Amino acid sequence: MNTIQWFEAEVPNGLTVKQVYGFIFDDHGRILLFEDQGVFNLPGGKPEKDESLFETLTREVLEEVQTIIGNWEYLGYQKVHGS
Repeated sequence: MNTIQWFEAEVPNGLTVKQVYGFIFDDHGRILLFEDQGVFNLPGGKPEKDESLFETLTREVLEEVQTIIGNWEYLGYQKVHGS
């Protein structure tokens, strides 16, 4: 069973980021989701070598939902423990 901790801080040096996801809002406050094999998800994915969190999210949003994101605000990170 997994446990998840949320941190409203920058990702500490040395902690590997395995996934980056974002809440993408439009001008009307709606959240962007996409359907993948019957499951709705936030856009995001795995960082490529030397990408920042924002670069990863920008690339993944463009690949998955053909959308360009503008202003962004970092909210924090979650750490998943368990299998």
